[in-house]
Amino acid sequence: VSFPKRVFTALGIGIVFGIVLHLIYGAESKTLEQSTDWFSIVGDGYVALLQMIVMPLIFISIVAAFSKIQIGEKFAKIGSYIFMFLIGTVAIA
Repeated sequence: VSFPKRVFTALGIGIVFGIVLHLIYGAESKTLEQSTDWFSIVGDGYVALLQMIVMPLIFISIVAAFSKIQIGEKFAKIGSYIFMFLIGTVAIA
């Protein structure tokens, strides 16, 4: 199954799950508030990982554009070093 299909399937399941929780417990339920706190741990972690990986790559792309580095071997080498560094820091954290 392709990645976009998995992402949109998970999005749909999450929307249906949220609607079912609201219908069962109501919008002002303590149980629902505690559940969303636990669910947000995963969501916040995912967004933080995306920021740690994507933001530096965007920065390097901008730096490469201004310094006129040819997009090729040098860019791939720098990008791979940054990616390995970020994955290492995430593993340590």
